[in-house]
Amino acid sequence: MSTSVRHSYPDIFNGIDLSGAKILIVEDDKGAGNTLMLLLQRFGAVPLLTRSVSEALVAIHTQIFDVILLDFQMPRLTGFNFMEILRLHPDPAVSNTFVIAITTQVDDKDRILASGCNMYFSKPTNPPEFLKSLTKVIEELKNGAIANRVI
Repeated sequence: MSTSVRHSYPDIFNGIDLSGAKILIVEDDKGAGNTLMLLLQRFGAVPLLTRSVSEALVAIHTQIFDVILLDFQMPRLTGFNFMEILRLHPDPAVSNTFVIAITTQVDDKDRILASGCNMYFSKPTNPPEFLKSLTKVIEELKNGAIANRVI
């Protein structure tokens, strides 16, 4: 006889479904990156965690992602460097990837969005709010309702 474990979540997480969404996480903080990866997996996403812009650049050349979650305060190459390279990529499936900035740089929000990010969240994020927004983005991408625009 086998038993299955059912996870129950507070009502604030109702409606969150990231099933099959391929999400690249670019986060140098080990704790934040691991937490984000586990949270996304819990709701069905298929995340790949990279710890530097250099690792993320390798990842975008080997697979296509639905969404990229990008920390802008990275050592050496920054989120700004990543966005410049991403948006100039010759393959539109890569260059048009939906990018969500997740950063503590609240004073740079306008500059971050102007770099080509589609959405912005400040750290620390509110997990239910963040996951509901991400679910909406994934649904709209699947339905073709959004392309590369700022939300």
